[in-house]
Amino acid sequence: MRYSADATSIHSGSQAMSHPYTFLGNLTMSRCVLLLFATAILAPASDAVGQQVDQPTSTPQARGALWDREAMVSHLEELERMAASPDSSDELRARYRLEIESLGKRLEFGDFRLGDRVAIFVEGEEALSDTFTVNRDRALDLIQFGVIPLTGVLRSELEGRVHTHIAEFIRNPVVRATPLLNVMVLGQVSSPGFYTVSWDALIGDV
Repeated sequence: MRYSADATSIHSGSQAMSHPYTFLGNLTMSRCVLLLFATAILAPASDAVGQQVDQPTSTPQARGALWDREAMVSHLEELERMAASPDSSDELRARYRLEIESLGKRLEFGDFRLGDRVAIFVEGEEALSDTFTVNRDRALDLIQFGVIPLTGVLRSELEGRVHTHIAEFIRNPVVRATPLLNVMVLGQVSSPGFYTVSWDALIGDV
């Protein structure tokens, strides 16, 4: 899956999302700040009288950006069940199938694409404590510490994958690895512009 943009625009002011799917439809194909809007995205959609509508509340890139593999497989199975249910409308089935396809690609190819950035910290190792960029081979080049392939690796699996690789060179390393994304903040804010944040950042942290 290829993304059409490197950053998400956050507009502050009078504009508001009319519906979660309007927002997600514009951002599904971009590396976007989905967790920053977790409250809005995860809340069940409702009809005019306040009754919950049976429909998916997000895409996997939004709701499950940091899910582990087990959670993703479980959600995929639930989506398949709902897509096959006679109680689901044609519109909902189409949405379920899109999410099923997207989840399947994430499970097979992983979450990392060319240009994605990763912050790595290794205690006592300044050369390894830096921000690295995913290359065309979907890998991180750590120079003298070799290359870490990321094909098939989920965001939730990144730190474990990096730790395993670093442990080949350093005994009992203390490692932190954080996937990053670019955010463009626009509107009535004190400091508009581009920011780099972790996927679990809160909007107030930007």
